[in-house]
Amino acid sequence: MADPVDHVGNEEILYRRVPFGWFDRRVSPNPTADAFRPHPTADTDGLSFERARYKTPEDVAVGRSKYPYHVAEVRVSDLRALGLTISVTENDPSHVLVPELNSANYSSDRTVEVAQIIADKLATIVLDRTPPADAV
Repeated sequence: MADPVDHVGNEEILYRRVPFGWFDRRVSPNPTADAFRPHPTADTDGLSFERARYKTPEDVAVGRSKYPYHVAEVRVSDLRALGLTISVTENDPSHVLVPELNSANYSSDRTVEVAQIIADKLATIVLDRTPPADAV
């Protein structure tokens, strides 16, 4: 059982790394819904988020892509209001999963709908790596 200190409270903020092609402030102030859909094969246990109480947006933005990542934040209470659960991963209290958004449900109507709601109404980009207009 997880330590009570690591219980994910409704007031907590979660961060999600957003790949470069899924957000461009010059096109929209919101990331695309793809940023909140599970990977078709890699997210078997659920969609990953990092807890702001343990990591900074800069920590979360580190990844394997040659392109910089953006970071979005979402409030736990907003995800729970959509009927989603938040589970702390074993041995890493900074990492949580949303099990309902998993690879098996990648193309379900519910997953597509929830991803769109998160992108349009709940997520806020807190680390914007959109290049300047003259750099593109």
